[in-house]
Amino acid sequence: MLAMNEDTPGLREVCSLLVSNKALFGHGPFTSNGAFWVDNASLPVELKPGVAVQVGGDYHSVAILTFLVDEDSQGLIFLKSKVPSYLKKYEVEFYQGVAQSLGVAIADRRAQAALRERVKELTCLYEIHRILAEQSFTLEEALKAVTEKLPPAWLYPEIAAARIVLNEAEYKTVNYQPSNFGSQSAPIIVREKSKGFVEVIYLEERPELDEGPFLKEERSLINAIAREIGLYIERKYAAAEQAKLEA
Repeated sequence: MLAMNEDTPGLREVCSLLVSNKALFGHGPFTSNGAFWVDNASLPVELKPGVAVQVGGDYHSVAILTFLVDEDSQGLIFLKSKVPSYLKKYEVEFYQGVAQSLGVAIADRRAQAALRERVKELTCLYEIHRILAEQSFTLEEALKAVTEKLPPAWLYPEIAAARIVLNEAEYKTVNYQPSNFGSQSAPIIVREKSKGFVEVIYLEERPELDEGPFLKEERSLINAIAREIGLYIERKYAAAEQAKLEA
């Protein structure tokens, strides 16, 4: 961030114009490709006809570059020098092009990361479906196997643990322990009644995301897993009842 006084109304207004795309690009201190540039920030800067602000500070040559990552994310890069006219307009326009390329690169990295997460989730669902379709497994064996497949599908598998609670029974990964660093759970519904839940927890603190430290896609994933388990148990109950009738 800029070392000058960033709390000045003038600088805040410049940043607001840049991120809202309301600046008069190509006029005054704004370049045609989306940057802000002045060679003496100690003097009032005219943002638009009749509207001048005091950016202020010890730095004379100042540039603010913008880059767009996606519809919800936009960044600013600050360049400054105490030497007047140190940053030339053509240089700032070049740097602005570099900043835009940076935004594209960040968006690409985010897309790749998101794709990896979706692959992990789909793999998890496939493996759980395969487990629940295995006729030789008992209910207890199936739920234990499903529990082991949960942590690798979450964003931080190395610190994730999971458990499935069904009636009075509990199936959990070997590293499961009570934690205050975030948990995500979904109820297991069997014949329209809640019989337990699926839970994934983190054993260490992680940054806030969509739902605590969890992604919104992980909410959809755990709901789908709980739903599949509920249907599996209903099939088990139906098979047992059919066997009794046949007997």
